[in-house]
Amino acid sequence: MADRSSSLPHGWRRKSFSELADVSFSGVDKKTTPGEIPVRLCNYVDVFHNHRIHSGIDFMTATASEREVANFKLLQGDVVFTKDSETPEEIAEPAYVAEDLSGVVCGYHLAIARPKKDVDGRFLYYAMKETGIRRQFTRSANGVTRFGLTLDAFDKIFIPTPVLEEQTRIAEILSTWDETLARLSLQIERKAEVFASLREAVVHGTRRIDGFDGPWQTVTIGSFLKLHNERVGNGSDLPVYSITKVGMLPQEQHFNKRIANSDLSRHIIVRTGDLALSGLNFWLGSVDVSTLDEPVCISPDYKVFKINGSIDPKYMRHVVRTARFVTLLKNAAVERASIVRKNFDRETFLASELQLPEIREQRAIVEVLDDAEREIAALEAERAALARQRDALATELLTGRLRVPQAEAAS
Repeated sequence: MADRSSSLPHGWRRKSFSELADVSFSGVDKKTTPGEIPVRLCNYVDVFHNHRIHSGIDFMTATASEREVANFKLLQGDVVFTKDSETPEEIAEPAYVAEDLSGVVCGYHLAIARPKKDVDGRFLYYAMKETGIRRQFTRSANGVTRFGLTLDAFDKIFIPTPVLEEQTRIAEILSTWDETLARLSLQIERKAEVFASLREAVVHGTRRIDGFDGPWQTVTIGSFLKLHNERVGNGSDLPVYSITKVGMLPQEQHFNKRIANSDLSRHIIVRTGDLALSGLNFWLGSVDVSTLDEPVCISPDYKVFKINGSIDPKYMRHVVRTARFVTLLKNAAVERASIVRKNFDRETFLASELQLPEIREQRAIVEVLDDAEREIAALEAERAALARQRDALATELLTGRLRVPQAEAAS
């Protein structure tokens, strides 16, 4: 690739990745072999799910040879990244090594980029996250069912690079944004934990809503749920959905749209307010009450129940997201030969008991919980907006279209 430094700001050069860092591919496996040196192993998931590699991560234990320890130990300033993946888009996902990590070595399917002189490792990390650079990595990945990089690829990946002082200032600016996003993510996580605890308490009566002190009734699930598997039949154009596992952030809709199969005739219709549970993964919490605005269809492996007037469907939506309700589903699971699947014992499930408040208290509980969900949703929207702004700023800074003033960089 020809050098196109003329299109860059003064003082910038388009350098190959190989000019910026020494790259080494790790072959350290997860085994513990007698006679080798005990180490802590930085694995694929440690890199894929963390922006920073630090001593607080719970690394797995393994062993490595003396040569492997010397070659693949992690030093502050290194960028460790994925060199193999099931998709080319997940190639070269980086994480910055924020401190020297005694006894930690880089594991299999990963690579280390050790910055050369006049290269800031944090700048290199951010450059590897930039959209245009990521496209270069994606195009360089080889494979059919699994994709990977070769060492030769790093000679053909080019990164716009300013002088060290400007690299450092760019990294500092983007780090500030990342710290803000991290604090917001932690705030969302803590609010979600508080929300889950609140929902568990008010839905099962261990905490009452102000203004309500009447007794709750003990009822069976079968008293308000009735199986109603309505087949789609031929000629349907209803969208196809599935249900994810309960337990994610509270605002998420567990009904997820899927690509339609060629034959939907045996699929089951789900209408607004219906409860559907997966015949495959019900015991893991794959259950939800539809709040979708339109009827949809779902695989014949699902069970669909109508909810009668003694319970508000919006209230039931919160009930099914509690740990106690998932326990009832587990109690209705019957072991079978396959360790992956369990049979659904409908009679046991419908005979299970719940404490149920009167309908006015149900709706008051829904109002409290929905308000809390909306607060979390607002924070999530704020985080998403900030992330978009940060990504746009990163592209401008990392391509030189937006300059850090030289005096500011020098300071």
